[in-house]
Amino acid sequence: MPKAHVDEARAVAESFAIAEDHPSMRTRPHAHVRHQLLYASDGVLTLLTDEGSWLLPRERAAFLPAGTVHRVRADGPVSLRTLYLSPHLEGAPRVFSVFVLPTLGKELLELAMRYEASAPLDGCGRDTFSLLARLVGTWASSPCPFELPSGDSPEVRKATQVLRADVSAELSVDDVARASGLSVRSLHRRLVGETGLSFRDYLLRSRVLAAMAALAEPRARITDVAPKVGFESLGAFARAFRKIAGESPSAYRARARLAPPERRQVRAR
Repeated sequence: MPKAHVDEARAVAESFAIAEDHPSMRTRPHAHVRHQLLYASDGVLTLLTDEGSWLLPRERAAFLPAGTVHRVRADGPVSLRTLYLSPHLEGAPRVFSVFVLPTLGKELLELAMRYEASAPLDGCGRDTFSLLARLVGTWASSPCPFELPSGDSPEVRKATQVLRADVSAELSVDDVARASGLSVRSLHRRLVGETGLSFRDYLLRSRVLAAMAALAEPRARITDVAPKVGFESLGAFARAFRKIAGESPSAYRARARLAPPERRQVRAR
């Protein structure tokens, strides 16, 4: 199993929480022996697994069952609130999920930050994590969109990797087919079959998800973001953004930049 960025072997508590602030971050592939709830109280995360990539703005959290190999990326400042849950807790989900974290969840997450890895849990701590495991099981049963599936076969995985690598690149279907070792016809057929998205839809979704992450940055301007994610006109960008995100770029930017009710200063560990 790839090494985790948290040394769980030294953890005394069966479940614990970590708060971290980073100017930006990129982790190598790793996995945990505990379940993980990953959430950014401020900033935007991109989560990548073998199954695909997911955008995690502030209202979304991800649950990763123990052993899930993943990478995390943030291109700007981000405040992490991470739970490590014992696999023995009842009620925790059994599968990976990205879901909306309600206000109650955010408050309980802040409460859990007092329980660190270095000390055994008291009765209140055990009750807190037990409650969180059950609630996460309920919340995770209603997953939300904004994911980019990777596909199942090596060829389609290579194609989707190329499409995600540089969303501003002028990639043609011929370029991607050649890189993945498929004919254009096979690429079209297998991309839809394995991801549910056509070549054009996959490319547009890749670009819009990249734009969503960029627009959450404090000084980002729509006029700058649109060409950086591959759109030649603001009109085309706005239409694609609304189709996929369900709102205009300006509305999303305003909502994504809303400061949390109480941004607590924490020391990075």
